[in-house]
Amino acid sequence: MIPNNHSGLISTLFVLIISIGTSCAIYGKNISNYKSDTISLKAGEFIIYQDSSYYATHDTSFVVPDYLSYVTTNDMNQKTAQTYDSLFNWAEKKPLRNNLIRLIVNKNASSSEQVAINAPSDKRYMPYSGMIIRNIRIAKLDPFGARINDTIFMEGTNLEKILNSTHTKTRDKVLIKSLLFKRGDRLNPRIIADNERIIRNLPFIQDAKLIVIPVSENSVDILLISKDQYSIGFGFNANSLIAGSFDLFDQNFLGIGHRISAELIYDYNQSTQWGYGFSYSSQNLFGSFIKSEIKYRTTFNTEIIGISAVHPFLTPDTKYSYGFTNEAIDTKENFDTALSPYSLRYYYQDYWLGRSFKLSNTDSRIIIAGRFINNHVHERPDITENDYHHLQKYELYLGSIAFSKENFYKMHLIYNFGKTEDIPFGTLIELTGGWESNEFTDRFYSGLKISNGKVYPHLGYLYMKVAIGGFFNNELFNRGIVNINTNYFSNLIPLRRFQLRQFINFNYINGISRYSDEHIYIRNNNGIRGLWTHQILGTQRVLLNFETVIFSPYYLHGFRFTFYTFADLGMIGEQGENIINNDIYSGFGIGLRLRNENMSFKTIQFRIGYYPILPADYANHILFDIAGEKYYRPSRFDFSRPELLDYK
Repeated sequence: MIPNNHSGLISTLFVLIISIGTSCAIYGKNISNYKSDTISLKAGEFIIYQDSSYYATHDTSFVVPDYLSYVTTNDMNQKTAQTYDSLFNWAEKKPLRNNLIRLIVNKNASSSEQVAINAPSDKRYMPYSGMIIRNIRIAKLDPFGARINDTIFMEGTNLEKILNSTHTKTRDKVLIKSLLFKRGDRLNPRIIADNERIIRNLPFIQDAKLIVIPVSENSVDILLISKDQYSIGFGFNANSLIAGSFDLFDQNFLGIGHRISAELIYDYNQSTQWGYGFSYSSQNLFGSFIKSEIKYRTTFNTEIIGISAVHPFLTPDTKYSYGFTNEAIDTKENFDTALSPYSLRYYYQDYWLGRSFKLSNTDSRIIIAGRFINNHVHERPDITENDYHHLQKYELYLGSIAFSKENFYKMHLIYNFGKTEDIPFGTLIELTGGWESNEFTDRFYSGLKISNGKVYPHLGYLYMKVAIGGFFNNELFNRGIVNINTNYFSNLIPLRRFQLRQFINFNYINGISRYSDEHIYIRNNNGIRGLWTHQILGTQRVLLNFETVIFSPYYLHGFRFTFYTFADLGMIGEQGENIINNDIYSGFGIGLRLRNENMSFKTIQFRIGYYPILPADYANHILFDIAGEKYYRPSRFDFSRPELLDYK
């Protein structure tokens, strides 16, 4: 260990090394082409450049060439942008040119957003493995302004300043309670990488970065840089002119990380045309990493009140996962056995507990979990044992054993518009068994699911899943599912200033001896996007979706554009049929997505498509759609709780 009285010598040597290195870099090029910046740091401030960082223990200064990207404490929220100066000076000579440039170019655009990061998330922390964490420091950025990886930033607009002034930043204690490590711990690269991902995925955080700052031979400081999202937002979905919904929410109420929301739903096809709902949730209740929610919703003769809480397997080192859901539902539904909508009242209870056993010093785990579900129905019409499972009185006991191995790559421009994205890769094998005690019959359940995802450096990312499951009763297999799913996206393909990525998805699902009311559709997100009909249904389905996304470098008042084309093909049929003998439904079109990463709004999507084959309730083969689109997260390889396979 180096004595404290030598810290000044260490700082001097570090500054000398930077100065010599940057001088060599300058003279190795044409020195006339570069300028230099003199950086002054006070004690307690830092500089981050490329993959290195320096934390100043006393006042110091050194010279950095202007082509070297760096961030310091002082200029985190104020930087110059010589790159843009010449562009705007050139544009000012012509009014039309000037207005056009200022319309499409955002000075806040970060050059780091143009390059995809493609590396394991814990790689940059490996050199510091085992070092003692001396201090933990926090730097919080406004929603509008500097970005986590900014190299160029200029002062924001007046509107952005006003919005920043109305935003309550996330409180320090909320971020501290989201950390998996503390002062005095030895640095574990995987824990640091996982923690950065966990904080980045909080709904009120736009981006986050954990930076290791060496302070001696065997100790480091950790700097957490977090950038809030503007927490107040709204969303909308308009399926048609006569049906849709609006919601208003605050993702970070009073800066404490809690979410409050209100929803308004309308449908003029219903007898009761308006409905509403409220919810309140916390991502990390009392620093326990428990996600909790209470909700109430009343819409179209349906009233739901519920409460839930879940503690997930956050990292491979997390030993326990547990949770519960309780819901009371009072509704009316149409039944073949009743002349008018029938009143229904039932109470749903769900509890689970899991234990993880880490295999040696690897990321692999064996997980054992159990789950209990009680569906207690108070009021309903007469039904048979072969329909309306959600209205049957039953108790379901499930147990699972799973093998999980998961890690993450850090990437950009996949499902988001510039924010760092954590793409999982690994393997998950789940074997589930159980027993259902039903008012009509008792039966066994078994299911198997195998999934794998991998990043291929020269090809892109490929995810595959195969699943089969169902119930056994008197040697009969019923309510069964076979599901095969493949997702692929390519590497980024440069297209001048634009960047292109290709997405391909394939899905086959087959329902075996399902209940009479259980069907799958080929509508919108579960089939042909933009097609909302319920008339096309069956028990087995095959889908092939293509999408080409072009990421634009341009901004309009902080909103970034992506353009896309799509082609969706699908067939649907009944059990026992040869599905390839059915009609091929399809949709072809183009769309535009807009998103401001600083804000909590859903992505705004405009889409127009052509649909050659349509059911009778559609009069036009060209359909236009506008809606808010949720952020898509890729399938992971962690295990949460025993599940019945989805049939949708």
